Amino acid sequence: MNLRLSLGTACLWLVVGCGESNTTAPSASASVSASASGSTAPVGITTPQCKTYLERQTACIEKAPEAEREARKKALSEIEATWKAQSQTPDGQKRLLTACTAALAELDKTGACQ
Repeated sequence: MNLRLSLGTACLWLVVGCGESNTTAPSASASVSASASGSTAPVGITTPQCKTYLERQTACIEKAPEAEREARKKALSEIEATWKAQSQTPDGQKRLLTACTAALAELDKTGACQ
């Protein structure tokens, strides 16, 4: 099961990580500054496939052995932060759609966390 999560994570990093050099999530202070200045604050992940993937993985983590949960939560948190950063541009949103669709297909194919 850990191998499946690791392989899925590696595939997502490859698909999402290509192209955009800035993959760090915007800081909270940057979001507050943008809001205070009248600009639009960075949005969260709006791609339905990505939201579904995150929800399914969160449910999966709850079913995992306790010894594995913290590492899985951290990995999922890192994925989510990267996706939030990617979702700030139209090109990034297109890459997320591709990556998350593939990730969901992989979850369905492998039967992980059913």
